[in-house]
Parts: sequence; structure tokens; C-alpha cells
Amino acid sequence: MLLKRSIRTVLILILFSPAIGTSQVRDTTLQGQVVDAAGAPVPETRLLVVNLNTLEEQRAVIKRDGKFSFQQMSPGDYVVIAATPADSPCFRPAMERVRLETDTTRKLRLVMIANPGACNGQ
Repeated sequence: MLLKRSIRTVLILILFSPAIGTSQVRDTTLQGQVVDAAGAPVPETRLLVVNLNTLEEQRAVIKRDGKFSFQQMSPGDYVVIAATPADSPCFRPAMERVRLETDTTRKLRLVMIANPGACNGQ
């Protein structure tokens, strides 16, 4: 009888206790904006974020305001690459290496430099 009660107590504690271990939610964020040399947003830019420790990739297409946000990232070293679509290469790709620390927000501003003669078939 005592053994059944002990087992039941352990099961209740396991079922109703918060998760313990590596399943913790990370509050590490990478956010920023992709702009041109004049500071104007560069919409439709493709963004690639690569964790240099694990080679895990995340991708996004930048919206009209040029802003981006990657949440719940693993702390570590990353490379962020921004490039315009191949069919409209008006800007050279931009690349930045960043380190993300645990439970922080890292802000990044990527500046795209014009690619003379490559835009509009010039």
C-alpha cells in the first residue's frame, strides 16, 4: 500500500512539474535591418543565418521595412549573409559575423552596396 502511494506521488510530481533539462526556452534574439548606403530599407533581400558551430541554417526574405528578427537562437558564432534575388542583382551581397550571447538581443544593421551596371540589365 505504501509502495503504491509512493509511486502515485512520484507520477503526480512528474506530470505536474515544469520541464527540466535542455528543453528550456532560449531568449537569445538576432534582429536588425537591411539598408542601402543612404539608409533606405532594401526589401525582398534574402537573408541566410548560419551557426558556425553547428552549420545550422535559417533563412528569411526581408519585408518592405527591411527589418528582420530571429528568436530563440542558440548562443554562439554566426555569419549573416544578405543578398538580393538573382534576377535583380542591384546590390552586392553583404556579410557580417556576429556572436550571440545567452539571453540577449543582438541588433545588426547590414548595409547593401549598389552593384553598378548590374541593375536593370545595364
